Amino acid sequence: MLFSDEFRVVDLNPDGKKFERVNRLVCTGSSAGAANVSTDLVLDINCEVFEVERDENLYVALMSTLDGKPDSGEYVPYEEGDGSVLDDYEYAMHGLIFDVQHDEGHRVAITASFGGLLMKITGEQNQLDQLQNDQNLYILMKRLR
Repeated sequence: MLFSDEFRVVDLNPDGKKFERVNRLVCTGSSAGAANVSTDLVLDINCEVFEVERDENLYVALMSTLDGKPDSGEYVPYEEGDGSVLDDYEYAMHGLIFDVQHDEGHRVAITASFGGLLMKITGEQNQLDQLQNDQNLYILMKRLR
């Protein structure tokens, strides 16, 4: 696992709804790093597949692989109950990190695309240091009840 945290959805489509089947989530992480600054997440999701409401709490994990083995680049169909880490989550996407921006302090902003659905995660460098430019990435999410 490259990164995980619990997030609270603080806003939904802050600039208005742009696409019928897409919601943009604006989230704040629950665990603060050494500088006591939370991690912020802006994420586009397919709202027909995974409906999320404002003030919901989500667990988000970023991984480079789903089975601990290097990604072969080949599509392997998922079958429910096959013991995959996917069985523990409600929503997953595969994408690519395409931008890493470091600021003057100890924060970094990482942007990824999941087939056109965008993610920007901003946090302390020591929490996000395993995320690199041009890295394949899985994002997995589930509701916290």
